[in-house]
Amino acid sequence: MLGKLARQHDPNVLVGFDHADDAGVYQIGPATALVQTVDFFTPIVDDPYTFGQIAATNALSDIYAMGGRPLTALALVCFPEKGDLEILERILAGGLSKMMEANCTIVGGHSIRDDETKFGYSVTGLIHPSKVLMNSGAKAGDRLLLTKALGTGVISTAIKKGVAKQSWIDAAVRSMTTLNKAAAEVATSRVETAGVGTARAETTRVGTGVPPVQAGRSSAVHAMTDITGFGLIGHAREVALASNVSLYIHAARIPLLDGALECVRAGHIPGGLKANREFAECVVEYAQSISEEMKTMLFDPQTAGGLLISVAPGFAGDLLNALIKAGVAAAEIGEVVPKALSALKPGGTVSLAGIHMSPIPALDYQEYLYGERDIHSVTANTRQDGRELLSLAAGANVKPHVITYPLDQANQALRDMKEGKIDGESIIHTAWRYELSTPPDSRLA
Repeated sequence: MLGKLARQHDPNVLVGFDHADDAGVYQIGPATALVQTVDFFTPIVDDPYTFGQIAATNALSDIYAMGGRPLTALALVCFPEKGDLEILERILAGGLSKMMEANCTIVGGHSIRDDETKFGYSVTGLIHPSKVLMNSGAKAGDRLLLTKALGTGVISTAIKKGVAKQSWIDAAVRSMTTLNKAAAEVATSRVETAGVGTARAETTRVGTGVPPVQAGRSSAVHAMTDITGFGLIGHAREVALASNVSLYIHAARIPLLDGALECVRAGHIPGGLKANREFAECVVEYAQSISEEMKTMLFDPQTAGGLLISVAPGFAGDLLNALIKAGVAAAEIGEVVPKALSALKPGGTVSLAGIHMSPIPALDYQEYLYGERDIHSVTANTRQDGRELLSLAAGANVKPHVITYPLDQANQALRDMKEGKIDGESIIHTAWRYELSTPPDSRLA
């Protein structure tokens, strides 16, 4: 939808919505930029104070994910006209407690009458223009660290159904009310100590519009995002696309909250999880040994989820130890591998955003198979990437047939390719089909 709107051009915008980053970044001085984000939602727990804490933790997370420091916040309140004001007071008090913990000052807000309660914040933070951590910085060889367990979506659904065990609720609430402050402070300290700094401040001017990741920054941490509503795979996909790489994730290493798998097995699946899977599963290749329950968990929409950090391999161990020492329950869950478009050859296909699930060996490129050895499919996110793939296909003597689909119909595009139905058009998403006679050399039976 955003692709249909007129584009604004402001050289002070360092990070917009081009690569689905967590927050916008606007430069206001040689060494200062604003980080801005907004988030609000309906209650996911029964206790008003806890709901306020969760909403604040979630809103602050985007600032931390960019490497910024929260500064001020505006409260956003939707509340029934005849609602109990004591409940609203408790919600606001819960939010305030987390804002105080984050040293973020609430300077005002806005409220409207609404039949359904909603609450959240617009948050503004500060950051040095050269220290912004975006989706687009991940590099082949990087290690992937995750700072919180998955499972808040399915457990919240069980809570709404009144079937969640207290131990599950306690674990989920503890996760959703834990700020990403400590994790971000440890991660961003690796940016500072890796050589980012004062020289950049002397050469960067307001209005240059130089994206931080293109400014010659040297850093141990290359990219960072928080895992929230799109789930682990949804946000990992954004990193892969923006960074022009693939991600290899060890499913067995992914931490899960107590009760998460039980909720999946019992069918407590939120609607957001189903939407996430429908949208993003087309870029995932699974090992046969991964259970259906674990596949489901990869798309679980998180509230106030953890940080996904892409860090240089030589620094990964030190960063992981520092996070754990700071009280962050971090885990190394995978690594970044090359997209390897140059590997395209007759009989092979390449994905522009492949996510490989272990324990199979990491591949140089992503295959999407339908069980028919002569039909392989891949997806491209932008027209520019599509042209690059088309050029490589021609150079490899592969003849592609190009079709286009809306971004939210990626899986439907793949189904139609299998069935030979080729129709539809969009300026956003392009699907490529190759009808070839020889399977890729690296395909695993």
